[in-house]
Amino acid sequence: MAGNVLKQTKAPPSERMLRGLSRRVLQAQEVEREHVALELHDHITEALCIILIRLRVMTGNLPVRATSSREEAAVISRLVEEAAENVERISCRLRPGVLGILGLVPALRGAIAGFVKRTGLDLKLACGRLPGRVSAVAELVLFRIFEEVLENVERHAHARHVTVRLNHSGAFMQLMVRDDGVGFDTNRGPVRGQERGTFGLLGLEERATSVGGSVQIKSAPLAGTQVMVRIPLVKSVRTPAVAVAHRTLVRCPA
Repeated sequence: MAGNVLKQTKAPPSERMLRGLSRRVLQAQEVEREHVALELHDHITEALCIILIRLRVMTGNLPVRATSSREEAAVISRLVEEAAENVERISCRLRPGVLGILGLVPALRGAIAGFVKRTGLDLKLACGRLPGRVSAVAELVLFRIFEEVLENVERHAHARHVTVRLNHSGAFMQLMVRDDGVGFDTNRGPVRGQERGTFGLLGLEERATSVGGSVQIKSAPLAGTQVMVRIPLVKSVRTPAVAVAHRTLVRCPA
């Protein structure tokens, strides 16, 4: 695509210190997200399910002639069921279980399905076979970056088509997301408070660099935006902030 590249430059010591702090904040956020997700699943969802079961038992014990009471109980049951589904959806968003169980590609497909359902946009996903592995931490980083890029497209790009490609180049896994939206001037760079703020782009960079990766953003006004994320295929990144029991082999299903 035509456009300019938003380049990463070597940061001065003060900025590198801030970036280190940012990485620790991101790690702490993931820990808190996992904690909240488990609390929601283990306590709130469970309590709502028990309420739903007891409501259904109560409805079954109501007299046949108590039509209005049965109808009201059915309405309450539906509301409780919807609440339980919403809590579980939030829990999954905080800590996507499919990522740890099935791997990166199914998690990406799930995020894409939700994006297409919300926006109605045309999104094409192309996967190449990956010859190596990334750590579970790196998978999570890549998935979080992907979520944020899709959110930017949804909120700001005014795009009609989005292309996503996952493949490898040398010793790196590459995730490319390209849209045909309004784009922006990378020579000036996004300004904080405008549509694609500095904090958003710094967040992408900090996540990628935390696992030895990089982000390249290519864009131009009215020419769309391309985000390229590169993560080392084999990299053991283990921090006390995120529990990692194993590495995951990522393959695109046929």
